[in-house]
Amino acid sequence: MNMNIKYILPLVSSFIISGCDSDGISKVKSSIDYSIDDSMTIGKAFDTRSDCINGTWSEEEDSRGRTVVTYTCDISETGMKIINSEIIKGPESSLTGSIKNNNMEIDNINKSIEMYKQQASLIEQTRKLMIEHVRKLENAFNEDPKISNNINIEPYLNKMLNIECHQRNEGYSCTTDEECRPYMNGLFSPNVSYDYLEESCQKH
Repeated sequence: MNMNIKYILPLVSSFIISGCDSDGISKVKSSIDYSIDDSMTIGKAFDTRSDCINGTWSEEEDSRGRTVVTYTCDISETGMKIINSEIIKGPESSLTGSIKNNNMEIDNINKSIEMYKQQASLIEQTRKLMIEHVRKLENAFNEDPKISNNINIEPYLNKMLNIECHQRNEGYSCTTDEECRPYMNGLFSPNVSYDYLEESCQKH
């Protein structure tokens, strides 16, 4: 006897038996589905379900000559509670996941806000230092008539502000020929020598 189990609805289960068989219900009820539970027959498993009441067995022949045994029952109050509980778990799980994701996004946003605040504070501090530095360079530029009367202040400031500091054994240094020469060489004036510009760079 070949038998296939097909679950159509929660309330209806069908068993298909190959070939004609007038005693299909008895054979289905006395069989055991070892993949589910080998301790009881299919008949006992269905007849003792707590989620079903008014269970009935029926059989009919399909268009291919196979015997179809069907078990039908009404959902009990206990069964309805189980079904509703499982149905509710879907939205609850989805909402819980959404809340978790939203909280993670909020945490990331708060971290970004804090990072931007720190960056804004650093930028403001840098702005103040740059303004102070530019003013000092401007004063130094104007105090030296040889430079201020012959060199445009804009490229002078740009080059002075872009000088890179290199770490030395005793700390950072920005006043050696190594740093000043590449920047001062671009400032050409027939009345101001490169050596004088380098000296001014090192001094300021």
